[in-house]
Amino acid sequence: MTWYIVRSATRREKRAEAALKEIGVYAYCPKITRWERIGRRQFRDKRQHALFPGYLFAQIPDGFFAAVEAADGVSGVLRAVGASGEYSPYTIRDNDVSALYQAEMAGEFDKTREAEDDGRPKPGEQMRVKSGGWWGHIATITSLDGPNRVKVLLSLFGRQFETAMEDVQLERVA
Repeated sequence: MTWYIVRSATRREKRAEAALKEIGVYAYCPKITRWERIGRRQFRDKRQHALFPGYLFAQIPDGFFAAVEAADGVSGVLRAVGASGEYSPYTIRDNDVSALYQAEMAGEFDKTREAEDDGRPKPGEQMRVKSGGWWGHIATITSLDGPNRVKVLLSLFGRQFETAMEDVQLERVA
């Protein structure tokens, strides 16, 4: 069966996928999972969105193109100009769709998973300052401040203050 690219209405990929399945057309919409901030607070929630907003893939049998284009949430089938100058539905290889599906199932589009440990300090971690004016002091990481910088909380004479440091200035406390 050949795969075709179907254009959906704006943010209606899920509706288009359901409508296509209802008329007997297999449809696949790859999804990306990411954190989204909810409201004004810092509360975050996992949300899934289309990997290719406005597009999904469908295996359309001959004679079903009119039904597909009339389905709820579908804007149309993507078409390309052929060699003879006529517009024909654009096809995509089965291997490409399979690769997308396998990547999605392997979690490659899940941006909520914990990243592999890259060796950088993590917020809340205790570190020892190994160079500079604060040499020997224990610092608590409060946040990552860039690719090679961290914000730390230091204590001096019973008072705490926050400052930024290069992460190479710090070493893990054993």
